Amino acid sequence: MKWPFLSVLLVFWGQSAFPQSDFTKFYNAGQTAESKGQYQKAIIQYCKAEKKAVKAFEKNRVYQALANNYKAISDYNHAISYYNKLLSIHKGANQQRVLLNLSDLWLLTGQYRKVVDNLKDMQQSPDESVRLTNLSAAYLRLGRQTEALSLLNQVLASADTTKQRIALQNKG
Repeated sequence: MKWPFLSVLLVFWGQSAFPQSDFTKFYNAGQTAESKGQYQKAIIQYCKAEKKAVKAFEKNRVYQALANNYKAISDYNHAISYYNKLLSIHKGANQQRVLLNLSDLWLLTGQYRKVVDNLKDMQQSPDESVRLTNLSAAYLRLGRQTEALSLLNQVLASADTTKQRIALQNKG
């Protein structure tokens, strides 16, 4: 008689000993949908996770996921709003990474002045070639070709051939 009772107790304990939080449940469902390319479904799950996010790391994860998924479906305004939320919780190099991501979206939405204002004086960028390339693209669209070409030439002087190819394409 002891063994059946003990096995039922162990099964019950195993399922309830480490309950999954609502945040984790919704976030994981979002990741599953995103991995299948189902960005709309992922957004629905991530929005549910956002409502359950309490800790800073949870907010960081869900804001990043929402920004990426909205960007994937070309809903740039929503993506920008989530990158702005990320700006409010990041400092230093992480904040600069968010600004570099935002600069891509600002270029796509014609907000060239924002790119210049946020990237021109950035010190010790986590990815200097992205900063220079995006800043160059903004200068070009603002009619400042000389500055745009100067920045692309700096990227061309780098050792990274992939970034050189992008710079050459932009220069062309």
